[in-house]
Formats: sequence, C-alpha cells, structure tokens
Amino acid sequence: MAKKKLNAIQRGFVQKVVRTYRTASLDSVLLLAGILPLDLRIQEAAAIYEIKKGFSQRIVGDRVVETRVPYNNKVHPSEREETEYTCLEDCAELPNSIINIYTDGSKIEGTVGAALSIWDGAVETKTRKLKLDNCCTVYQVELLAINAATNIALATPGNYNILSDSRSALQTLADPDDTHPLAEEARKNIRRIKTRGNTINLYWVKAHVGITGNERADALAKDAALKLKKKPDYEQCPVSNRLCGISPSLQA
Repeated sequence: MAKKKLNAIQRGFVQKVVRTYRTASLDSVLLLAGILPLDLRIQEAAAIYEIKKGFSQRIVGDRVVETRVPYNNKVHPSEREETEYTCLEDCAELPNSIINIYTDGSKIEGTVGAALSIWDGAVETKTRKLKLDNCCTVYQVELLAINAATNIALATPGNYNILSDSRSALQTLADPDDTHPLAEEARKNIRRIKTRGNTINLYWVKAHVGITGNERADALAKDAALKLKKKPDYEQCPVSNRLCGISPSLQA
C-alpha cells in the first residue's frame, strides 16, 4: 500500500521531468530520467545510515561495505591521545638516525594502488606495493598506505618518520574520535610503538616539489595501480560509492 502511494507521488513529477505522456508507465519514465524509485531510494538511505553508525555489516556480492568502528570498541575517552602530525617545509631535511617511510596512493584509469618507499639516510632500502579494489577511493588508499607504514614500524622495532602528502588522511589520524577502521588500527599501532619506547613521527609533505622519497612513492603507487596483478589487499567498498555497495539491483 505504501509503495503504491509512493509510486503515485513520484510518477507525476517524473513525467513532467521527461515531458512524456500521462499514460507512460512509471518504470519507463524513471529509466528515462535516471531516477531511483522512491522505495529503493529510502532503502538506500537507510542502509547508508546504518553503515555510518556501525549498525550494519552489509555484504554485496563478494564485497563488504566499509563500516566504522563501534564507538564502544574504541579506547576510553580518558585514555585517548591526539596523534599529532607536523607540516614539513619543502625539501626540509630529516634526522639521518631515523628511518623515513614515504607513503602515497594513486587512482588512475579506474585502478587503485598504494606504495611505501623506505629510506635509511640517503638510501632507499625497501619498497612495498599494495593493491586495492577498483571501487576504493583515494582517501582510502592514502589511509591504507599510512596504516601499512605503522604495521612495518610495529613489526621492526626502531625509530620512524612516516611522511604522506595527504593532509585529509593525516587529519583523520589526528582526530581521536574518528572511527574509520584504517585510522583506528593505525592509532593502535602508534600507541603500541610508543609504549615500548620507540619514536614514531607523522609528517605532511607537499606533493610534486622535488622531495625524492615522495616522488618515488608516487611513482610506485601509480605502478601498483596500473600493473600490480594480485588479490586486493583492501577491498571494502566506501559508503560514498552507492552503486558499489548499496544498490546492486540497479547495476544490471
């Protein structure tokens, strides 16, 4: 009954949008207008709300929609610390006694990749490439790259600088109340690294100004996106990608 009322409401204005005859069916005018039926739009909005609030672990095909970490699973507010980052001046020198990990991500020609370039002094000692599902966003890939850098720092004790040209990703990490799963995991890694007595610093660097490590990470990320053939290291659909995660019936 409710669906019939919604259809009756929608049919009138969609017919005016496409300037068709009053006898045209609702399905045909919706198709011409490129508009979702109201009942599906309501379901979509409800699903997005549930995912954002962490109430849903919706699976679409072989993909999982990225969900926020439930607030009660986070560290108690009294124990949270801000994860600060520093804006580094162009080409400023970093201490040679600390290992520098440059991170970057790329979404190019519909493919997505991330990379890490690890430097000990003036020498690149190691690189790592990561592959993401094509539905992932640049924001996700930048967060994944930083997260991977914290994993390396946690696995191999030492003092580290992590350098990224994504201020949005670093700002997410700096917000102790943000519940993005990649940011939350990175913050936990950073706390564990500091607890054992090691140093880990986060830096924002300006892209494409001649910083060797950053340029190297950028080239590796593009190469990972275009050429890396492997199962994605991260394939959760962002909530913002509706066709990827919310309305599979419309993808035929």
